[in-house]
Amino acid sequence: MRELYNTVMRSMILKHSTEQVACSTLAGEFLYGKETLQKSSYHLVFNSVDTTKFIENYDKKETGEFCDDGWVNVLHVGRVTAVKNQLFLVKMAAEFKARGDKVRILCAGNGDKEYMEQVQNAIQEGELSDYMKMLGVRDDIDVLMRKSQAFVLPSQYEGMPLVMIEAQASGLPCIVANTFSHEVDYDIGTVKWMELNDSATAWVDAVQEAVLKNRAEKERVVCAIQKKGFDSRMFAKTICGIYMEPM
Repeated sequence: MRELYNTVMRSMILKHSTEQVACSTLAGEFLYGKETLQKSSYHLVFNSVDTTKFIENYDKKETGEFCDDGWVNVLHVGRVTAVKNQLFLVKMAAEFKARGDKVRILCAGNGDKEYMEQVQNAIQEGELSDYMKMLGVRDDIDVLMRKSQAFVLPSQYEGMPLVMIEAQASGLPCIVANTFSHEVDYDIGTVKWMELNDSATAWVDAVQEAVLKNRAEKERVVCAIQKKGFDSRMFAKTICGIYMEPM
């Protein structure tokens, strides 16, 4: 049934649209088919965020919560669901504990109640409350990123994750699952792509290597944002241009 719906949907879109826009090549192939991606009416316009708060405060040293207590912070941001795979983060937290490393995973986001309970129970059963903090919904993600030394995203599937654009705009080393478009990568050496079937030990090894690195140079980050169009103002200009062109 889903396959039939997708086929009909694609046919209707192509019949009634004059321009086709996608946020990634994978999304474009799914929505329009590979043939359409070669046409002049097709536009690849990456997802974007307001990068101002990340760039303007790039070198700001944060204080307070989760700071200066001897712990290394590794940030995860995402809806708490099986697709986002937070139970795998629990396995990583257990490995940090087993190694005696003072590394904690800050997990921001709410989500599916049943899955949330599974994650919280796993943390409690493993006595991992010091190693993995469930923060709920936060409105200070940029601050949390400046308080962290790495970002981790073991999702089973993503489209073009905005949080990856934000994490890289903060200069954070990112350890992420190889389950979504590499077009989100700034290509400045800050992203480590991992396989989901890699062990938690392998992921922890990658995190430990990442936290030893310095943040990316601000100038390289700014150049990457401009080159790929990851800022929302650039996105708006591009979209407006597509709408105005036929007129």
